[in-house]
Amino acid sequence: MKFKFPKLYGFCIWIALLMVTFLFLTILAVLRDGPRVGFIIFVSFVPAACFVAYIGILNWMDIVIDDRGISRELFGSVRQQIAWNDIGLIKVFKVPAGRGKNSVRGLNVIPKAHAKGKLFLWSRIVFDERMDKPMLFFVEFNRYIDKYRITVDCKDGCLNINN
Repeated sequence: MKFKFPKLYGFCIWIALLMVTFLFLTILAVLRDGPRVGFIIFVSFVPAACFVAYIGILNWMDIVIDDRGISRELFGSVRQQIAWNDIGLIKVFKVPAGRGKNSVRGLNVIPKAHAKGKLFLWSRIVFDERMDKPMLFFVEFNRYIDKYRITVDCKDGCLNINN
């Protein structure tokens, strides 16, 4: 079963617009002040924008739960996967949601062993409950937790992940 984070598509559009805007500003700087200023703007902005885009996309990839395990997908391609037998611990914690909003639960699915050879991806799968169909997610997730007897560690007053 796939659970989507609706903010991913809006975030991708926002990053694309931001990149086009700074490309436009870089071109204006080159035309006005010369290539040196344009190069400085470009070199200082692009790594920061790429880092923000990468972190945002990692946070909002789809979560897939099936009989094989839990995984994260990006536009239909599996990017991270942990088999149910390989999960060592699930940590549940509170995530501040912002001004005037209630905090939400975050989940940190930690494997028994660290995955080798993963460039820029962590072995663990971290996400929060701001997805479509969160109640259905927790029903399915709890079913697999019970079936595979996975340890759940709750922080910050979280009694269990069913609440």
